[in-house]
Amino acid sequence: MKTDAVVTEHTIARPAEGVIIPIKYTGAPIKDAKGNIKGALEYILDVTEEVKQKQAADEKIENLNTIPTPIMSIDTDYTVTFMNPAGAAVLGRSPDQVVGKKCYDLFLTDHCRTEKCACSQAMRTDAVVQEQATARPNGRIMPIKYTASPIKDAKGNIKGALEYITDVTAEKAVEKLISEAVNDVDALVTESKHRMDQGSAKVDEMNILIDEEAKKLDGSLTTVREMVASSGEMLTLSTESNRLTTDLSKEAETGKAAGKNAGQKLVDINNAMQK
Repeated sequence: MKTDAVVTEHTIARPAEGVIIPIKYTGAPIKDAKGNIKGALEYILDVTEEVKQKQAADEKIENLNTIPTPIMSIDTDYTVTFMNPAGAAVLGRSPDQVVGKKCYDLFLTDHCRTEKCACSQAMRTDAVVQEQATARPNGRIMPIKYTASPIKDAKGNIKGALEYITDVTAEKAVEKLISEAVNDVDALVTESKHRMDQGSAKVDEMNILIDEEAKKLDGSLTTVREMVASSGEMLTLSTESNRLTTDLSKEAETGKAAGKNAGQKLVDINNAMQK
């Protein structure tokens, strides 16, 4: 009535002892035919359920605010409608500073403004979607795993998406170490196999050389056997030659003795004739 305007307020009504009802009431001025305010019309709404829902929502928001993982909600135009302190801290800002900004201008992931965006997929398919990407908040490279779920109004219409983000930098570092270790092991195995192959090749070469030397040795043994056989033959011939020489010597001695006897006989005959 003071302002000649419709005014709405919230308060607590206590219609009976121990009864507390949160209400929303609206007052409108009542005027006479001349336009003079002569009273007010008031209507009251029991907002108990609304207050309960708001309290529940506030509790949920408070819970989200205490979670150390970045969480944000966006509308269908990718405008940030909520971000918890952890998410804002990653960006080096406060929650109030990021509300109203475009999410793709804040986290700058390689999925932003593409079909790979989990929020885009969640709103399009009405399903929870999880993806991995690389974010670049404040120029810092941050591998992330993020999950998006659609947000609906009372009628079931999708009005945005809720996203929570996990920094997997440490996990990626471990994966990198494991990958490097696997690569090192593969390299060692490959090198060992290469060396084993080289060793096998050398063994094969040695086997070939051994076979060749064995063949040469067989040839040498054959030659030795032939030489031994020849030596035996030469020994036999030498023995026979010695025997013949001995026989000839004996015959020569015999001839010599016979010649001596014959000479003596001639001397004796000669002496006999002279007498």
